[in-house]
Amino acid sequence: MKQILYITLISALIPATWMLGLTFFGIYLAIPNAELSFDYILTIISMILGIVGYVGLVLLLKGLHKTNRIKKLALLLCGLIGFLIFMLHVSPRRFFDWLFEFDIESLIGKWPLIVSLIFSGLIINDLLKNKTLANKS
Repeated sequence: MKQILYITLISALIPATWMLGLTFFGIYLAIPNAELSFDYILTIISMILGIVGYVGLVLLLKGLHKTNRIKKLALLLCGLIGFLIFMLHVSPRRFFDWLFEFDIESLIGKWPLIVSLIFSGLIINDLLKNKTLANKS
């Protein structure tokens, strides 16, 4: 099971690394055009949260979802929130159209998000299990 989780994680890190590069490029392009508008600040915040989410995926390489659970969960959730902000407010595409697209390109973009959700669920499950075990003793 552990090998499957590592393979899943590494397969998500490959497209996530590409998206991280695009994020840095987007920040590089946005800095010279800095303005104090709601849209600009929201865009930068969504990009920073995406970078934080990438760090959460990378930290999963050490110990998967069994170590530093709270920190990893917080980082993964920040990445998911950043993605939602980007897709719902910043992106010109319609979120639900993109969500229900089923071609290989959209799957590559969705895979790091799916893996983040899977590991977030595993971490929450472990936390709940440990809490119920602690309450029984």
